[in-house]
Amino acid sequence: MRDCTDDMIKINMTTQWECEKAGQNWTNHAFALYKQKMGDGVFKEKFEELFQVPSLEGFAAKSKVENQITKMKLLAFFGSLRKSHAHGVGGVGTARIVSDPGFPDHEFFKPGRAFPVRIYHSNAIMADDASADRRGAFLKFSDEDIESPLDMELVTGSVDTCWDIPTLTGFMKAQRTNPALKDFCFEHPIIYYGLVDSLRRAPDSYTDLRYYGHHVFHFRAKDAKERFVKFRLVPADGHPESGLLDFDDQRIVWRRERLPDEFRPQTYLRTEFAERLKKKPINYTLQLQLHEWEENDPYEIFNPVRVWDPDTHPWIDLAHVQITTLLPQDITERMIFNLGTQPESLGLVEPKSIYDHSSVPYLKAKVNPFMSKLQPINPPNPEPPVQLDRHKYTLEIHTGRTKGSGTDSTITVILVGAWARTHPIKLDQAFMNNFEAGNVDILDIEAVDVGEIQAMTLSTDSRGVKSDWYVDSIFVVDRQRGRRQEFPVYRWITDRSDPITLRSGNGTSVCPSVCLCVCVCVFFVCLCVDRQRGRRQEFPVYRWITDRSDPITLRSGNASLMSHDSPVLKGLRELELEKRRERYQWAHDEKGFPAHLAVKTLNDLPRDNRVTQSLKGRDLRNANKNGIPLRVKFNSAFRRWEKFDDCENLCKVALGEENVREFATDIWRTDFEFGRQILNECHPSTITRCKMIPPNFPVQDETLRPQLERGMNLKQEATSGRLYLMDCSLLDGLSLRKPDHQDDENEFHPTAPMALFYVNGKKEFVPIAIQLYPQVGRLMPSGRLMWDDKPGPENPIWTPMDSDFDWILAKMYLRSADAQIHQLVSNCLTQLVMEPFAVSTYRNLSAAHPVYKLLVPHVRKVFAHSLVLKEHVIGEGSILDDISPYDADGRKDLIRRYYANFKFKMLNFPAMLAEKGLDDKEALPGYYYRDDGLLLWEAISRYTGDILKLFYDDTVALRDDLEVQNWIRDVKQQGLQWEDESDKGLPDGVRTIRELADIVTSVIFTCSVHYAGHNAAQQDVYSLVPNAPMNMRRAPPKRKPRKGETEMEDIMDALPDRQASCKQLNMAIALSNLGIDEEEDGGCLGHFSDRYFTEDRAQGILGEFQQNLQQIAETIRRRNEALDVPYTHLLPEKVPKAFRV
Repeated sequence: MRDCTDDMIKINMTTQWECEKAGQNWTNHAFALYKQKMGDGVFKEKFEELFQVPSLEGFAAKSKVENQITKMKLLAFFGSLRKSHAHGVGGVGTARIVSDPGFPDHEFFKPGRAFPVRIYHSNAIMADDASADRRGAFLKFSDEDIESPLDMELVTGSVDTCWDIPTLTGFMKAQRTNPALKDFCFEHPIIYYGLVDSLRRAPDSYTDLRYYGHHVFHFRAKDAKERFVKFRLVPADGHPESGLLDFDDQRIVWRRERLPDEFRPQTYLRTEFAERLKKKPINYTLQLQLHEWEENDPYEIFNPVRVWDPDTHPWIDLAHVQITTLLPQDITERMIFNLGTQPESLGLVEPKSIYDHSSVPYLKAKVNPFMSKLQPINPPNPEPPVQLDRHKYTLEIHTGRTKGSGTDSTITVILVGAWARTHPIKLDQAFMNNFEAGNVDILDIEAVDVGEIQAMTLSTDSRGVKSDWYVDSIFVVDRQRGRRQEFPVYRWITDRSDPITLRSGNGTSVCPSVCLCVCVCVFFVCLCVDRQRGRRQEFPVYRWITDRSDPITLRSGNASLMSHDSPVLKGLRELELEKRRERYQWAHDEKGFPAHLAVKTLNDLPRDNRVTQSLKGRDLRNANKNGIPLRVKFNSAFRRWEKFDDCENLCKVALGEENVREFATDIWRTDFEFGRQILNECHPSTITRCKMIPPNFPVQDETLRPQLERGMNLKQEATSGRLYLMDCSLLDGLSLRKPDHQDDENEFHPTAPMALFYVNGKKEFVPIAIQLYPQVGRLMPSGRLMWDDKPGPENPIWTPMDSDFDWILAKMYLRSADAQIHQLVSNCLTQLVMEPFAVSTYRNLSAAHPVYKLLVPHVRKVFAHSLVLKEHVIGEGSILDDISPYDADGRKDLIRRYYANFKFKMLNFPAMLAEKGLDDKEALPGYYYRDDGLLLWEAISRYTGDILKLFYDDTVALRDDLEVQNWIRDVKQQGLQWEDESDKGLPDGVRTIRELADIVTSVIFTCSVHYAGHNAAQQDVYSLVPNAPMNMRRAPPKRKPRKGETEMEDIMDALPDRQASCKQLNMAIALSNLGIDEEEDGGCLGHFSDRYFTEDRAQGILGEFQQNLQQIAETIRRRNEALDVPYTHLLPEKVPKAFRV
C-alpha cells in the first residue's frame, strides 16, 4: 500500500495557503493534535482506509441510497431530524458572469449574462453568532423563494467532514452534544481537520469569509469534453478572513459555545450584514475550479475531503455578485435551496452506492427541500436583523383604457428602497371593484419604511374571469418626505413579459418574486403617496400583467443613464436587459435581408409588441379574397375593361364619389399630373437629379429638342439642374409568376424602364423620355462596356411626340415598374430595415434610458408590421401574387438587390435629398414632400437633440454609455451587416450627441414621416388602375408603330383585368389607411398617450415639439391655399407616430 498521508497533508492546506496570501499567520493543527491523542500508527491507518475504493456496483448498492433517503425523510417528518442553517439573513442583488471568462464556452454561464440572485448567510447549527460554527452562504440564481435555475450550497472551510452517507449520518448524530462531537473527531483525522478548517468563532462579518462548495458536479461545456466543477464564493475586496480558530480553540474544537468574555448580541452577524448593506452594496466573487476527466483518473477526484490542488486546478473567476437589498426576515426564512436545482449544462453526479463520494450531494438534493417544506404553516416571526419603522404610503394606480385592460385578480406590491424592501402587500379593497379599464384606484398602505422608493414589484393571483391587466402608470405619494413620484409602464404584462422597470429620478418600484402568482394583464399608472413625508411618486407601467409574468419591476418615470443609477437600480437594469435579451433574440434566416426578431407569427410576439387585431393584415387578407362591396363585384363581372370611364366608375362605386380625388377621374392622363404624382404622391423618393445622361439611356438632343423649352441641349439642361432620372433597371431579370391559364391574357409583361423628367418653363415637372428596357452594353477586349449612342431597333425611346395612346401606354409601363419598387423597396424594405433598430432597442436599452423612451413609441409595433408585410405583401400567397408580375422569389430578389446597396444615410432625410440632388428648391420647385419633410425633420431633430442634452453633459458621458454603444453596435453587427462585411454606413459607436440625435431622428422620421409620405396617397394613386397599374398583361411594342396604329383597345388589353383591378384597389385602400385614430396605434406624430418622460424639463421640450408641429401645420395650410391640388399627406395631424399594423 502507498503512503498517502504526506500527499493528503499537503493538499489539505488550502485555507492555510489562503491565509498566508492575505498575510495571516494561521495553521491548522488538527493532524498534530490527532497524532498526539491517537498516535502515528492510527493516524496512518485511518488515511489508508480513506483511500480504499469500496465496491460501487449493483442494484442492491444503489437501492441502499434510496433507502437512506426514505429513512431521513421519515426522521424529518417525525421531528427527529433538524434542519441545519435554520436562521440567517438574506439579501438580493445580481450576479453577472465575467465578460472574458477563463473557462470553456458554457450554455448557462454565458459571458456578461446577468442573473437575479439571492444570498442566505447563516450558522450551521448554533443560534448564537458568537459561537464556533460552520457558516454558510447559499446562493439562488433568481429572486424567488423556491424556483431557480441554479442553487448553490457553500460553507466555510475548504475540507468537508464527511465523504459518504455513513460519515454524513455519523456527523449529524455527533453534533447533538459536545461529547459526541469529540468522539466523532477522533474517529478519523480528516474529520478533526475538517472541523478546524470549517468552524469560525465569532467572525467580524459574514462578508469577509470564504465559502466553498465541497461537492463535485458535471460541467458540460459546448465542446462536449467531460469535465467536473467545484465552486467557491470569496469577498471581492480580498479582505482577510476572520474567526479562524486559534490553537486553544483547535484543542477543544468540539466546544462551540461563545467565550465568557464575548458580549456581542446573539444576532450581531445578521445585524452587521444589514448595517453594511445600508451603507453600500456587498460584493463577492464567485469562482470555479475545473477538472477535465482523463482515463484512469483516481476515484478521490470526487472526495469532498480532498481539495483539488490550486496549482493544477486554479480558481477561475466566474461571476461578480453584488447584493444591494435586504430581504424581509420571513421571506428569508421560507426560502428553499436544493442542490439538485441545476441547469442541463451542470448536474449532480449519480451515486452508485452509499459509499460513493457523490452520494452526499444526491441525498441532500432529495432530503433538504423535503425538510424545508415541513416548517409550520404559521411559524413564529424570527427577530429581524434591524428594526424598521412603519410608514404610510398612498398608491394611485391608473389602469389603461384599452379594451380588456382591467382585471379581477388580486394585485400584490412590494416597495423597494435603497437597501431594503417591504413584504408583499395585497392591494385589493373589500367589496370594491378595483383595477377596471380606465379606472384610477387610490389605495392607502402601511409597510416598513424603506426610505426613498427605488422600485416597486407587482404580481397577481389568477382569480376572476379577467386575469390580464394593462397598466398606464403608478404614482407613489410620500407625504412625510414631500415627494410624488411617477412610474411609467405603458406595456402589456403577460406570461411572456419581461420585468418592467419604472423610474422616477433616484427611485424605483419592483415586483418581487415572492408575490403571489397571478394571471393579470394590466395597463396602468400607479401613484404611491407617502402621507407622513408628503411625497408623491409616479410609477408608469403601460403594459400587460398576467399570472404567468415574470416579476414586474417598476421604476419611477425619470429617465437616466446607468452611470447615474444607484446600485439597486443598476442591478435591476442589468436583470431587465438580461430578460429582454432572452426574449428578443435575433433571427438570421433570410439571406440578403436585414435580420429580424426570432418569431414566426403575430401570436409569438412578446405581449407588449402584439396588437389586439392586425387591421392591415385583415384588410389585405380581405383584399386578397376579393372582399369588396357587392355592387363592385357586379361591376367587375366582365374580365376585360372597355374604356377608361369604366375604371373611373369602379373608383366611384368602391370609394364613394365624394372620396375620389379630382385628378383620379379627370386629368390623370396629362404629363403635368403624371409628374406631379411622381413628385408628391405615394412614391416621392423615386427620382434622382440627372447630372449627365447615363450611357445605357441613349436619348438624343434632336429627339427631345421640342421638349426643351429654353433652347439648351440635354447636357446644358442637366448642368442647370432641370433634368431628373427614374431608374427601374434593377427589375430586369426577376422571376415572374406563372400564368393561371395557358391563354395569353394571363401572362405578365413587366419592364425595367428608365425615364427622364424635365422642369419646364412653367416650373412643371413632366416626363420627356421613357425607355422600357435597359440597353445591353458590349464588352470590349479592354474590359470596358460600350453602349450604342442610339436606341436599339427593338427598344425605342418614347416621348410626348409619339401618339397619345403610345405615350400613355409607355407611361403606364413606367408606373407599373415604379409601383413594384414603391411597394417592395420604398415601403417594405425601408420598414424591414427598422426592425434591427427595434430588436436592438429592446435588447440593449433599459426602459429608463432616454433613447429607449424616445424610440419605443415609434418602434413598438415594428415587429408586427414586418410579419404582416412578409405574409401579405412579400411572401408566397400574398395579394401581390394576383396583381404583381413577380412571384415571391422575384419580389424577394428585388428587395435583396436594393438592400445590397443600402446605406443608413438613405434614412437621413436631408442627407438623402442632398445625395440624390433633390435639395435645390429653385431647380426643382413644387416638391412638397421635400419641403414639408424637411420641416418635420428639423422639428424631430430639435426635439431629440434637446432631450438627449438633458442626459449627456458631454461627449465623454456618451462614449462611456455602454447601453447606447451596445445598441448601435448590435444594430450594425447583428442587424444590418449580419451576413458579410458590406458597409451599411452605420458607425461602430456613437461619438457625439449630434450623431446620436441624427440616428434617433432617422428612425423616428422613417417610422412616421417617411411612412406617411409613401402610404397616405396609395388609395388616390392605385385605386384608378390605368393611372398606376400594378401589372401589364401585354408586352409593349418593340418598335414604334405608325401614328394612329395604337388604339384604345390596345391599352385596355394591356391593363389588368377587372378582378385583378379590384384587388389592386382594395390593396390601395388597406395600405393607405394609416390608422391615426385607432386606439391600438395611439395617435399622430408628437402626441403620446403614454407618458414616458415624466421630468418637467422633458415635458417642456415635448410641449415645444408639439408647438413646432402646430406651426408647421399652419405653414402647410397657408401654402396649400394657393395650390390646385393641395399637398396634405405630411400635415402633422395626418402623420402617424408609428407603422400601422
